[in-house]
Amino acid sequence: MADLFTRAAFKTAFGVLGTDLDAAIDAMLPQITAEVCGICERVFEQATVTEYPAPLSNYATILPVDQPPIASITSLHWSTAIPRVYDATTLLINGTDYLISSDSQWIELVSPRSYGTSPTRVAKVVYVGGYATIPLDLVRAAQELLAVKLYKATGKIYHFLGVTTADGSMQGVRFDDLTPDAERTFERYRLRSIA
Repeated sequence: MADLFTRAAFKTAFGVLGTDLDAAIDAMLPQITAEVCGICERVFEQATVTEYPAPLSNYATILPVDQPPIASITSLHWSTAIPRVYDATTLLINGTDYLISSDSQWIELVSPRSYGTSPTRVAKVVYVGGYATIPLDLVRAAQELLAVKLYKATGKIYHFLGVTTADGSMQGVRFDDLTPDAERTFERYRLRSIA
């Protein structure tokens, strides 16, 4: 899995000069990417994915995927036979049998389809999903997470929420690693089931 951003991008965004922090940044970049993917319960990097999405109901019209947005669908099979069969007889046709939702987050079946006695592996989809370019607000939130972790790596156990300009008094501190802005951004990208 590729990192969400580069060392150079982080240093530019936060005005980090010199090379003193390079080793620490390089060590933390994969950790930050893994943590953000864990918080959001998804992978962001675009890739070809094979999944067996579970229909949302016995007469399914929506199939959620684990790596939106969907860029394209290579194949979608619907098999009610046991054992499952994924061949020309179970292949659905794009535009006739299904569509990609307008926000590219899931697959819409044109007509409801029953999954019979078990939804397990009834659908098989091969698609290109994820972001070809990581959204800038997500990159910034991940960079903020790295900045806080670097700050705390110097032995500090908290980070400031802000300081008033009038008298320099503290508005508050946080002991966790997420800034409120980063937390809100990650919440927007969290993978949710459709209900």
